[in-house]
Amino acid sequence: MNKVFITLLALALVAAGASAQTTLLGFAGYGQSAFEDQEDAAGYIPVGAELLVELSPGLSVGAEVNYAVVPFTWEYEYAGTKVGETKIGQMILGGLARFEMGQGSVRPHLRGGAGLYMGKAEFEAEAGSGLLDSETDYKNAIGFNVGGGLTADFGDTKIWMAEFVYHIVSREADVEDAESFGANNWAIHLGAGMKF
Repeated sequence: MNKVFITLLALALVAAGASAQTTLLGFAGYGQSAFEDQEDAAGYIPVGAELLVELSPGLSVGAEVNYAVVPFTWEYEYAGTKVGETKIGQMILGGLARFEMGQGSVRPHLRGGAGLYMGKAEFEAEAGSGLLDSETDYKNAIGFNVGGGLTADFGDTKIWMAEFVYHIVSREADVEDAESFGANNWAIHLGAGMKF
């Protein structure tokens, strides 16, 4: 299923991009977890890229890759002493649509998308804690995202953007009898790129 999803997305972009304006953006940002039943939010740092093809004035569709270079991280303590930390990674391969409002050099935009959410959890024990390191893969899941922000032109080909994105996804450990849990999260992206 993963290969079919990625292949169809690539074919759609190639077909649409043959005659339309294309924008390539790179971005980095900061976000936090909004997981189901979490006691404390964990921060993360996403980086990624968007390839967008303009279908009509203001409306673009495309593909996105988004990777948490710094994963969600929670520290655990026992009797006031740190005994370890859990890190949950996230990578997203997906499609998105962006609608820009207005014709000026700075334009607000709305975005929505869907994609394949991947990742794993790692527990790293502190030395002397008596605990062992462990790693758990998560099953790939289809998730959704919505958001909005600003895009701005600098000259004919350069562009930058700032946006807020909220991800809606459930995750499940790849082990027998595992239960899924809500792994929603949000991020603010700052990016720059080129129009072709």
